[in-house]
Parts: sequence; structure tokens; C-alpha cells
Amino acid sequence: MSELPVNRVIAGDCIEVMRGFPEESINLVMFSPPYWGLRDYGIEGQIGLEPTYQEYVAKMVGVGREVRRVLRSDGSWYLNLGDTYAGSGCGAQHGWGDYKREKVIGTMSEPSPQTKMKGMEKCKLLIPYRVALALIDDGWTCRNDITWYKPNAMPSSVKDRLNCQTERVFHLVKSRTYYYDLDAIREPHATSSFKRQACPSPTLAYGQRGHGQRRGVHSEEAASVRRWDSGAEGDFFVALGDHLYGGRGAG
Repeated sequence: MSELPVNRVIAGDCIEVMRGFPEESINLVMFSPPYWGLRDYGIEGQIGLEPTYQEYVAKMVGVGREVRRVLRSDGSWYLNLGDTYAGSGCGAQHGWGDYKREKVIGTMSEPSPQTKMKGMEKCKLLIPYRVALALIDDGWTCRNDITWYKPNAMPSSVKDRLNCQTERVFHLVKSRTYYYDLDAIREPHATSSFKRQACPSPTLAYGQRGHGQRRGVHSEEAASVRRWDSGAEGDFFVALGDHLYGGRGAG
């Protein structure tokens, strides 16, 4: 393929499709591959149903090598990955034995691979970080591991751990310098932030519970710093210049 198609969806094996793209022709790559052992899409050779998570990680490294070939030197790759728990050994043979989880898995014709992990039952496998570390070992630079918080995540019937409401988004690059427009995503400072910056905190002057060496106080202010205990345990007041601050120490 001498030129990249524009406004066109290409369906196929991602590695095979990318092999038809010219080198260093893509500015941005962003995708979320199938998570390991969680869903059967009914496609032979699909990513996500490898017999072991090690094979899944190796396959993702192979995908990453083709991404690196087509990505421009000033480009970025954002990879979204969710995690997987090893089976507890208490569910049904196919899927999870739970309606909500059966709905996620869909029509698996074989038991999901994580149900076969003896000795690791109920363990969160940290698949996103295993993939990220393997990609780093393969030459990628990881600039961020971004937390995607999902307040409306799928409910869970598990009673001995917290529900999973986050996923990882890894920002990967292949060069030390790359395009990044931070100003486009900045959020304005709250008014309260400017007020805090204008008024030094007593904890900066005295540290925990008002004791210890002064730090963060300019030399011309040090002479005007005074401290009083209020009489109540842990409460104190600090005068810094023309400002009076109050606080409560720990313990």
C-alpha cells in the first residue's frame, strides 16, 4: 500500500493489515485489544484466548513491533488494557457460572483459560503491567500509565475484595522527542489554588504538629513567626507576618 486510506475502516488481522502500511506513516495509534480470557469473538486465532497469559503477553509484543514500524518517530501509542483474575475453581466449567459474567464472556465454546490456573486461584494477574513491562523490554518508552476511572463499572457479586473500577491506559513512544500538546488538555487553576499560593501554610513553616525545623519560610519572615498552643491537645495557632493560621496536629 503506497498511500494510506482516508476515512475508511479496514477489518482484518491487525498485524497483517499494518504490514501493508508504509513505515513511519502513522501519527497516533490508540486501541484496546481483547483482554486475556474474558471474551470469545468467534474468530480463529483471535487475541485474548491464548492458553496462558504469557502467550498473550508475547502476542501483544508482536503487535507492538508492527506498531513501532508504522508509527512516526514523533508519534505516540496509547494502549488501553483491563485486567483478569485467575478463576477460583468454584464456578461452572464454561465461563463463570454467574449471569453477569456469562454475559461478558458471551459464547465461549471452551472453558476460559484463567479457570485452569492451578495454584493461582483468585489472583489478580496484573496483565496490563505484564504487557507494559514486556513492551519496555522490547524497546518502547512508557511515558505514562494513566488511570481510567469508570464510576459506572459493571457490578460484581464478589464479597472478599473491592469492585474493579479502573483500567490502565499506557502512553508509549519510540523516541525521546515526540509531539505532545499539553496546553490542549490543561485545566484552569481553581481560585482557591491562587489563595493558597499567596498564603504560606503553617505546616510549611513548622512541619508536623508545629515542631521541628522551619522550612519553606523566607529569611525575612522567619523573625515574625510565632506559635501558641490553644490548650486543647493537638491544637495550635501560628502567626506568619500579618497572617494568623490555626490547625490541629496529628495524634
